[in-house]
Amino acid sequence: MIAHDTTMKNIIIVGSGPAGISASLYTQRAGIKTTVISKGIGALAKAELIENYYGIGKAISGTELHLRGIESARSLGVEFIEDEVVGLSWNGKYYVEGKLDNYSADSVILATGSSRKTLKIKGLAELEAKGVSYCAVCDSFAARGKHAVVIGGGEYALHEAEALSNAAAKITILTNAQTADRVENSVFESRGYEVIETPISEICGTDRVSSVTLSDGRSIECSMVFVALGVAG
Repeated sequence: MIAHDTTMKNIIIVGSGPAGISASLYTQRAGIKTTVISKGIGALAKAELIENYYGIGKAISGTELHLRGIESARSLGVEFIEDEVVGLSWNGKYYVEGKLDNYSADSVILATGSSRKTLKIKGLAELEAKGVSYCAVCDSFAARGKHAVVIGGGEYALHEAEALSNAAAKITILTNAQTADRVENSVFESRGYEVIETPISEICGTDRVSSVTLSDGRSIECSMVFVALGVAG
C-alpha cells in the first residue's frame, strides 16, 4: 500500500500493466495527481485466455484485461499518455524523458516489467495469443487433450513440459538445435516427451497454430506452441 505524502502533488507511473494500473489506483485514491505513461500493451497482448486471475469469471484475453484495467483507472481520474520513456533524471523534481515529450513529477514508479526471450521464427510473432504462448501455467488449459510443442532444451523447457503434463495429450520438445544449458534428452524422454533437435523453419496457421515446419521439411501438427527459452520469470 502506498502511504499518502502531503508534500507529493503528482506522480508518474511508467507502464500500464497490472502492476502500473494497481499502483495508479492507490495513488489517485490517495489524492495524488497520477499520470501513467506507456507505449502500449506489453506482455498481456500475448495472453490468449486468462482464467486464473482473481475476480474474473469467464475467461478473457490479455488485451481485454489490459483495457479493463485502464478503464478502471480512468474512472478515478488517472491520466494516460502514450509515449515511450527513454530517460529519467533528477533536479529537485523527477524529469521523465519520452520520445514525444518530457514530463516532471514529485515521484516516479517504474512498472515496466521485463521482456522475454524469443526467436526469429517465421509465424511466431503473428500467432502470439493464437496458439503461441510464453506461459504453460497460464495457458495449459487451452492445450487440454491436444498436442503441445515446447520450444527449448533447458530447465525452463522441462518446467513448461511438466506444467503441461496434466493437460496436453502429447508433448513434443523442439530444441531448435539448442546446445547451451541443455537438459539431456534422456531426462525429457523418461517423462514421455518426444525430443526433436532439428531447427525450426516456421510456425504455421491462419487464425491459430496448426503445425510447425522443421528445416528438413518435416511438418509436426500441433495446437499449441510454448516458447521456453532462458529461465522462467
